[in-house]
Amino acid sequence: MEVCLMEVCLMDVPFSEWYAAIGRRRSRRQFSPQPVEPTWLERMETVCESFRPYPEARAVLVNRPANEVLKGIVGSYGQVKGAPAYVALVGDTRSPYVQERVGYTGEAVVLEATALGLATCWVGGFFRPEVAARLLGVGEGEQAMAVIPFGYPGRHTWEESLMTGFVHSHRRQPLSRLTAGEGDWPRWVEAALEAARLAPSAMNRQPWRFSVEAVPGGGRAITVRVAGGPDNGISRRLDCGIAMLHIEVAALAHGVRGTWEPLAPPLVARFAQSQGKTGGAHAGQGGNQVVPHAGHPEGQEEERPSHARRYQSRKEDDCPCGSGHLPRPRRQVMEISAPRTEIGAGFSARYTAIGGGGAL
Repeated sequence: MEVCLMEVCLMDVPFSEWYAAIGRRRSRRQFSPQPVEPTWLERMETVCESFRPYPEARAVLVNRPANEVLKGIVGSYGQVKGAPAYVALVGDTRSPYVQERVGYTGEAVVLEATALGLATCWVGGFFRPEVAARLLGVGEGEQAMAVIPFGYPGRHTWEESLMTGFVHSHRRQPLSRLTAGEGDWPRWVEAALEAARLAPSAMNRQPWRFSVEAVPGGGRAITVRVAGGPDNGISRRLDCGIAMLHIEVAALAHGVRGTWEPLAPPLVARFAQSQGKTGGAHAGQGGNQVVPHAGHPEGQEEERPSHARRYQSRKEDDCPCGSGHLPRPRRQVMEISAPRTEIGAGFSARYTAIGGGGAL
C-alpha cells in the first residue's frame, strides 16, 4: 500500500511549522511538573486523534504523570522526571510494517509538541508496556511500543548534561556516510536527507542509510534501509520510521509531494516524488532543479492558485535551529490543495488563532 501524507490524514498538516521544528528539537528528560495549558493539550490531542496515516499505528494522549509507565533509569540517558503527561504509541503487531509506521506516527506528536515550545523524549525500551496496555485498553494483536513524555522543559541538570554528552546525542554522521547514489541533488532531496539526518534514534545510533535514484518523468526517489547490528530491545525500523516523516515533511516544505512504498527487509520504504505541480514553500522552484540556498527576495512571491489553502508561519531570519542545519524555505506561505475535512478545518482554525505554535 502506497501512502501520501497529504491524502490520508484527517487534518491539514502544518508542515511548515513541523519542518522548522526538526532543527529545534532536542530530547529532554527533565520536565516542569506544571500541567500543560489546556489549549496546548487540545492541540496535542488533535494530532493524536487526527494524524492516522496508517491503520496499524495510533497515538493516544494520556493526561497523567508519565512516571506511572516509566522504569526509573531510562537506559544510558538518565531518568525521565516530572513529565505531567505522555503519549503512548500503539501498534498492531500483525502488520510486518508496524515498527516504522509507529515511528512515523509518533514523530508527528514530537514535532507538534516542539512547535508549541513543549519538551519531549522518545522512550522505547524502558517503560512498562503492561501498565500502558491496561490504561489504554489495547485491542487484539495490539501492543504499546513506545511512549513520549511531554510537558514544559525543566531546568538543565548536571545529570542530563552528563548523559547527553556521554551518548553524543546531538552529533550526527555526515550525509556522505549515510547516502548512496547521485550527488547532484535537487533542493528538496538535499533538504529531505538533511532533515532525516537530524532525526532522533535510540542511543543516537542513526540506524538508517539512504539511496537516491531517478524515477520516470524526471523526478527522484529516496529509499530508506536499516543499517547496523541487532535491535537490543528497541527496533531500528522504528527509528527509520521517524526519519521517514522528516523526509516527507521537508519535501512538502519544498513543494514536493510523494508516496511511500513499503519494502522487504533490510529495506524499509521508498519515497517517490509525485509528478505534476505541487503546493508548498517552493512550489514551482524546488522540484527537480538544482538551485542555490539563497533566500527568496523579500516581497517576491509566485502566483498561487486561488484554491490554495495557506499557512502563515513566523519569519525565520536564519535556519530553524539557528545553526544552519536545514535549508531555509524561500517563502513563509504554505499551500495545501488537498481536500479539507471538518477535523482538519478545526485544526487549522486553532493553529491560526494560536499564532502558529511559537515557543512559550
